[in-house]
Amino acid sequence: MTSLRLGLVLSSLALGAALLAQDDATARLVLKSGTVLTGEVLDIDNGIIEFVSEDGDELPIARIHVRAIEGGPFSDPALLWRELPSGRVAADKPEAFLRTTPNDDPDAFMGSGTLDIATAAYEHPVSKRRVYLVGVVHIGHAEYFEELQHELDAMDLVMWEGVGAKEKPTRETAERFDVLFRVQVLLKNLLNLDFQLEEIDYERPFWRNSDVSINRLQTVLEERDLELIPNEKLMKRVFGALFEVIDPEKVGRSEALGRSYRAVVAPSMVDPTAQFERAGMAAMKEVLLDLRNRHVIDDLAQVLAEPGPERIAIFYGAAHLDGMDVAVREELGFEYLGSMWHEAWRY
Repeated sequence: MTSLRLGLVLSSLALGAALLAQDDATARLVLKSGTVLTGEVLDIDNGIIEFVSEDGDELPIARIHVRAIEGGPFSDPALLWRELPSGRVAADKPEAFLRTTPNDDPDAFMGSGTLDIATAAYEHPVSKRRVYLVGVVHIGHAEYFEELQHELDAMDLVMWEGVGAKEKPTRETAERFDVLFRVQVLLKNLLNLDFQLEEIDYERPFWRNSDVSINRLQTVLEERDLELIPNEKLMKRVFGALFEVIDPEKVGRSEALGRSYRAVVAPSMVDPTAQFERAGMAAMKEVLLDLRNRHVIDDLAQVLAEPGPERIAIFYGAAHLDGMDVAVREELGFEYLGSMWHEAWRY
């Protein structure tokens, strides 16, 4: 039985965790149809909520049909409830979307901690529709992706990141991105983590791709005379030759080594925008982050222009969220409600 670590999620919330602590096991399941069921949640396993109604009926219910679990030990974080238990208590904008948290256990390994990624919630003051910016790192612990799946399945619409998900790339583009993909696989194994694309189930009727095409991205890079990363040709030569003798999928995995590597890498991930600036890659940021953010925000504006989904998630790499946050608040007029945090890495 692989119950979701909801207790861990709730303990990391920046908003009202104490208000959610209840001795009463009674829960309210708010279905996406609008129906509210009252009873007890016994467990949540592999996307199925084991629910017993007040009449004693056992009702296994898929999470994709449930907007919120309110009350009881399996209660959702406050930001997923119909109404915030404490009202709107957040600041005007989020302080950050990535952070490292030191382990304060005196018996813990020196220098240990977690890399945490935020989900930020916003609500429109008139329509009351909500937007959730769900940040992600593309490699993490399996239970991290399980938590994200649970959260995203509570939405009415999920707009997800995926360059090239709508088209077949040109041969040149495919070769270029294949090298980068294989490097990610190698990094995943060295850090002893799991891959987002293998852990997240995208086959949901209310999930849709919202990203630029792979060929469009390639064209813009060429128009601006940009390499996808510095010394890309050298990287292709080095890693291309390496992958002829080493299969990245078969690189040995070790938790002891992976944890030490994660401890080194995690702090450098906290401020991705500053990394572009320090590397003198402002033009690259405009393509990889700003161009794609513009695509998503325009897509979101079209969705909001018509009656439709009440809760919309934008599921993107956490580096994108700084720019998206500004657009959602300043362009679309949403108010920031608060953030909830997920442990992506332990080190």
